[in-house]
Amino acid sequence: MRFDSSFQEVTYEDWLKAAEAQLKGKPIESLFSMTYEGIRIKPLYEKNDVKEPFSLPGSPPYVRGTSENKTDWYISQFITGCEPVSLKKNIQKAIKRGQNSLYFSVENIHSVNDLQMILQDVDVKNIHFHIDATKNRAFLPLLVHYCHIENVPIHELKGTIAFNPFYEMVTLGLNESTFKKAIDYLSSMMNWSGRNGLQLKLVLLDGKVFQQAGANAIQELAFTFLKGIEILEALSEKGHSIEEISKRIQFSFAIGSDFFMEIAKLRAAKQIWATIVNAYDGSLEAQKAYIHAETSTLNKSKLDIHVNLLRTTGEAFAAIIGGVDSLTISPFDALLGNTSELSERIARNTHFIIKEESLLDKVQDPAGGSWYIESLTKQISEKVWSLIQSYEKVGGIIKALQDGKVQKEIEDMYTLKQSDIEKRNKMLIGTNIYANLGEELAVATKEREQKMMKLIQVESVEECLRVLKEEGGSILPLVKTFEQTEENEIRPLMNRRLSKPFETLREKAEKHRQLHGFYPNVSIAVIGQLKDYKARLDFVKGLFATGGIDTNIVPINEAERANSELIIICGADQDYEQLDTSILDRLKEKCDHIWITAPEGHKVLAKWNIEQAVHNKLNFYEFLCHVHDLLGVKA
Repeated sequence: MRFDSSFQEVTYEDWLKAAEAQLKGKPIESLFSMTYEGIRIKPLYEKNDVKEPFSLPGSPPYVRGTSENKTDWYISQFITGCEPVSLKKNIQKAIKRGQNSLYFSVENIHSVNDLQMILQDVDVKNIHFHIDATKNRAFLPLLVHYCHIENVPIHELKGTIAFNPFYEMVTLGLNESTFKKAIDYLSSMMNWSGRNGLQLKLVLLDGKVFQQAGANAIQELAFTFLKGIEILEALSEKGHSIEEISKRIQFSFAIGSDFFMEIAKLRAAKQIWATIVNAYDGSLEAQKAYIHAETSTLNKSKLDIHVNLLRTTGEAFAAIIGGVDSLTISPFDALLGNTSELSERIARNTHFIIKEESLLDKVQDPAGGSWYIESLTKQISEKVWSLIQSYEKVGGIIKALQDGKVQKEIEDMYTLKQSDIEKRNKMLIGTNIYANLGEELAVATKEREQKMMKLIQVESVEECLRVLKEEGGSILPLVKTFEQTEENEIRPLMNRRLSKPFETLREKAEKHRQLHGFYPNVSIAVIGQLKDYKARLDFVKGLFATGGIDTNIVPINEAERANSELIIICGADQDYEQLDTSILDRLKEKCDHIWITAPEGHKVLAKWNIEQAVHNKLNFYEFLCHVHDLLGVKA
């Protein structure tokens, strides 16, 4: 292509000079930022940031996708329903409205009669399955038994009906023997499936458990692929080939709010898995990773719940650009326990908006060629590979879980993220900033503390099929109760949410309102003209709103009549200089706690003997907890 000669070639150095001129003395480094993954983000990327030639979609190491022409993805929305009749109704509704992958809980499906009700009028041969059968490992044999009764050829079943062999260790804290039993059953499933032509994915390698406990993108990928290496090793020892194992694996990752990082994470995941399988002499076909993604719960909030719509839409967009094979978008009210029909419809329709309006189902790897994303992908891959090698040198993922090393790394990262939320270094709109004190707090369905859990575990497919035959299509004799105790052999990972501390503050404030008829409140005594103090006033009002605290704005000469436990003086610096100190003395006689909106260490603190300045360098959560204590707000 020939360019008009009037356009001069611009170099990075030219941009640097122009940027430095605009910064007016600030260093160029002020435009750089550091991610939780330890990656330094530049303000501008150029061709010199990507040294390697670009690969093509469908070519190893599959950064740009595992197929040269695949652009679509499966719509795998979670379908609710606590019993067969309601689940059947919701499945039929979802299919009618465009869902092409069935994703529902199978924990309480215990008989062929249940399945016949649930799958009534569903063309099982032409629907894709995305089923996590971790808590009901008998579900696949149950479905096979159903297919035999309904004359459905099992080789025509498509998708994933898999279980997570690490579930008991990572989530329940049980010992390594549970993994070994899971491998025995998995080997049985693979042998049986191979003999009978079943093409489904059988192994679920879950990365969500790490991300939703607080892990960054590097940790999520590294720990997931370390699990993958354990699976390859364990099943190879059982006599299975790398080709056979790899084609049975599905990866599942959580998608967070760092848009470009999540795109690069998914692209890097494909490359890393290809590299691992290649190291085991797996074929090019075996190197292709099948990836499912779900929008994360880590950054979702029960406060101003419609903001979750914005979060999940951005996350879904990133997942699709990153090249997922199937995607679950959580409804905006998912944290409340019972999702509404509206929220489920909006979540499902988000797929269609992205398809029909953004046309992402028409584009192959839209991120390909972006110097920023290509550079980010490369850096993620290198860091993940380095972390994998460091863990392999000390015994692998199982030993690291037993030693608590994985848990410690993730907890440290979560603590850092939580600190950033508390200090507003990171924003959760409607939660730690721009809170709507007038909103009616959404009430979550109360969950009973689960000490007892039902798990269905079997030793082999043949055993399960025998039980089904003897029990008239029921697997109830296989149900076993597991009791969770405080003493775990391995420290389990817990799902966490960054908004939880602020939700707790708001819930306490709401209980106070219900008990006393009003929210906890403070008075803000303003000095001077509105135009001079408005920025500080908006800041302090917004801050107190995130803790569920109402504010009463009064001129400073009327503040002594406010009858408040806490008074915040708010004005411009020049107005502080001119304040009549006799007013301040009268305020101190009426109120025990007089604070001021001013920068940290402002001279008026010492001059007026004021104990606390309200400023933007605070740990806002700790500050609000202190205010709750002063105001007598109880849990």
